[in-house]
Amino acid sequence: MGKIVTKQQFSIAPNSRAIPYPPVVAPTPTDQQIRELLRGYDEQGTLLANAAIITDSESKVDIIRCGTLYADTIDGVDLEQTWSDPTPTNITVGGLLSGNILTGQSVIDILEQILYAFIPASISNFTLGSLPLNNDLGTSLVAQTPTFVISIGNSSSATGLNITYSGIASGTIVSGLSPTTTSYNATIPAGFVSSTPGAQITVTLTAVQSNNSYSNATSTRNIRWWSRVYYGKSTNETVNTYVDLTAPGDYQVQTTGSNTQAVSVQSGAGYIYFFVHDSRQLSSIFIGSQNATNSFVQQQGTVSVSGISYKVYRSTEIINGAVDFNVTTGVA
Repeated sequence: MGKIVTKQQFSIAPNSRAIPYPPVVAPTPTDQQIRELLRGYDEQGTLLANAAIITDSESKVDIIRCGTLYADTIDGVDLEQTWSDPTPTNITVGGLLSGNILTGQSVIDILEQILYAFIPASISNFTLGSLPLNNDLGTSLVAQTPTFVISIGNSSSATGLNITYSGIASGTIVSGLSPTTTSYNATIPAGFVSSTPGAQITVTLTAVQSNNSYSNATSTRNIRWWSRVYYGKSTNETVNTYVDLTAPGDYQVQTTGSNTQAVSVQSGAGYIYFFVHDSRQLSSIFIGSQNATNSFVQQQGTVSVSGISYKVYRSTEIINGAVDFNVTTGVA
C-alpha cells in the first residue's frame, strides 16, 4: 500500500508570497477502533456498516473507516511484512485451518484467511441413472450409456469433477468435468460380471477442492452381484435342475450375511426344494412359529444354475397343500 499523499494548499500573504497551509493530517485511530475495524464488529457484536477491507491490484489491502485512509502500519506493525516462521499452525482460527504453513504470507493475507473462511465444495446427490445396481451372479452388464445425475454444493470452490470405478474392474469414466455439471451421459463397457456373492464395482464421484488444505469431496455408488434362492415342488426324490420344479419361485439374497425371507409354496403334491448358493447354507425354516428345519435334508453334491454352483435342500416328506415359510440362509 502506498504512502498517504495529501493535497498541499496555499494562501496569499499581504507581501504576495505564497504561504502553505499546514498539511492535513489523517486522524490516528485508537487501538479499540483498529480492532473493531479489522473484525468488522464492535464490542457488542454489531456489524460496523462503515468498516470494510478493500483489495485492488495496486496495494494489497487498504483499510478504510469513515472515509479516512489510515497508514500502512498499525502500532508499528507493517501490514506488508511477510511471515517467516515455517512451523505449521497448531490451532484453527476462523477460516485459517490448523496445520497451515504461513511462510511468505503477509499480515493481511493471514487476516483474510481468518475472516473469510473457505467453504469447500460438497456432493449432495449422485445417482447412476438406469444402471442396474443389483445383478444376479453370472450375469454380465451390457454396454450402455446411463445418465448420471450430479448435484454439487459450493461448486465455485471446486476445480473439476472426476468419475472413476474400482472393484472387480477399475478405470476412469471421465475426468475434468465442470463443477457446475448436473448430468453426464456415462459410457459403461460390457462384460462386467462376477460369480462371487456381494462382489462389486464402486463408482466414485470426486469434486476436487480449489484449496488443497481441504480434502476432496467424494460420493460412491455400488453395483453388486448377488446369489438367489430358488424353490418349488417336485415328486422326484432327487432334482438336478431348477427347471424341473413345479410352481417355482426365487428371490435375490442381497446380503453376504444372514438373510430371512418369507416364501409361499403353491398347493399340489410334491417334495419342497430349496436351491441355495454354494457359499451359503439353509440355516432355518419356520412355518409360523414352528421350527421345520429338521424336516429338510441336504441333497448330496451340488447342481448348476446358470453356471453357478448351488446346494439343494429337500423336505423329508411330500407336501400336498400350499405352505408359507420363513427361510433363513447364512454364510456357509
